[in-house]
Amino acid sequence: MTKEPLSLEDYKAFFEMLGKDVISSATNVKGEIIYANDKFVEVSKYRREELLGKTHRIIKSEFHPPEFYAEMWRTIAAGKVWRGEVKNKAKDGTYYWVDTSIAPILGANGKPEKYVSVRFLITDRKYLDQLKDHIITTISHELRTPLAIMTGAVSNLKDGIVEPLGKNQMKLVKMAGRAVDQLKFIVNNITDLSNLESGFTQPNCQPVNMGYLISEQLENIRVATGQGHIALKVDCPKDIPSVSVDPELFAKLLKNLLSNALCFAKKQVMVRVKVEQRGGENFVHCSVWDDGAGIAKADKEHLFEKFVQANPSKGGAGYKGLGIGLCLCKQIVCLHQGNIWAESDASRGTTFHVQIPI
Repeated sequence: MTKEPLSLEDYKAFFEMLGKDVISSATNVKGEIIYANDKFVEVSKYRREELLGKTHRIIKSEFHPPEFYAEMWRTIAAGKVWRGEVKNKAKDGTYYWVDTSIAPILGANGKPEKYVSVRFLITDRKYLDQLKDHIITTISHELRTPLAIMTGAVSNLKDGIVEPLGKNQMKLVKMAGRAVDQLKFIVNNITDLSNLESGFTQPNCQPVNMGYLISEQLENIRVATGQGHIALKVDCPKDIPSVSVDPELFAKLLKNLLSNALCFAKKQVMVRVKVEQRGGENFVHCSVWDDGAGIAKADKEHLFEKFVQANPSKGGAGYKGLGIGLCLCKQIVCLHQGNIWAESDASRGTTFHVQIPI
């Protein structure tokens, strides 16, 4: 950002260039509004005189926790751009959602002296997402009882309780069992994601041996999928220190990453674990690589959002899902104050990286 002082007329000229559908404003370093464009007035339903001199608390909805705003202020006060989705409250009591970007204007001393914000209305999309969540959560709840019955029936058939099965019959029953397990996996992902987003699930962290946890999940994957044609390899030194994580949640994270890799892999999947240092802090770095077709650049930006599926047309024979597995992974990693990201190349496949502080 420029360090040259900007006048109010400069702000007006800049914001007018963005178009009439953009909600824009500027504040002083205290957060008091010094400029509000016509769209801000229209959407907030406050008169311009009511907005000027006030902070954005005037449209605060009380939806977000204090930590949400504290992180925003830390970011912009440090001279960085903050972006997020914010639920606001208009003067008449109605709510609206905005995709918000706030940028600091730095003075000659390198410190913020003003803040400018640009917002886009996303209310319709947010309500549509909430409707999707409600429908899918309801469906998953209704599926639990019939799934339990199907699981029991398949298990009884496999155990020969009804009558001994022939070779071909057993093959069909095992296929049915894997299909039921896949459906249970999807339903459990929906429930887990809903619980995490609502704050209902809190991590029960304890020291966990990462090598053991990965080996356990790999074995479960081998048994559940029956994909013996894909080589599953692990590179995890024995001296990797234990990590304080919720073992149940982290097992779900690994299961999703491994299942995802198997869907796209051609011949092999590799899991690597190492310790690395960043900013004076030690991390355990776990990566899951597959030799599949890779992820398109256009898909990478939204990879960890709900209902997003990367390259569904290029998935393997086992490709299934609603596009919530990676979103669940993101939630679990954030809950552990870690980082998750993906690297992908058409010639080298895809690698998902997870960093967890030791």
